[in-house]
Amino acid sequence: MKDSRENTKATDDLCRRFDTWRKTHRSRAPIPSELWDRAAELAIEQGLWKTACTLYLDYNALKKRADARYADEL
Repeated sequence: MKDSRENTKATDDLCRRFDTWRKTHRSRAPIPSELWDRAAELAIEQGLWKTACTLYLDYNALKKRADARYADEL
C-alpha cells in the first residue's frame, strides 16, 4: 500500500488533470476514458467517496467503473 504522501500526490495530480480538462471542454462533454480509468484506480486505492468528492465525480458512475476495473484485476 502506498503511503499517504504518495496518495496525496496522486490525488493532486489527477485533480489538476481533471481541472485542466474541465476548463477546456464544454460542461456536457464526456470525460475521456483515460481520466475515468485513473479515477477508478485511485478509488480502489483510496476509497470511492473520497475520490468522488475530491474529483467532483458522480459517486455511482465512479463506483461502476471502479467495480469493473477491480473485476478485471482479479
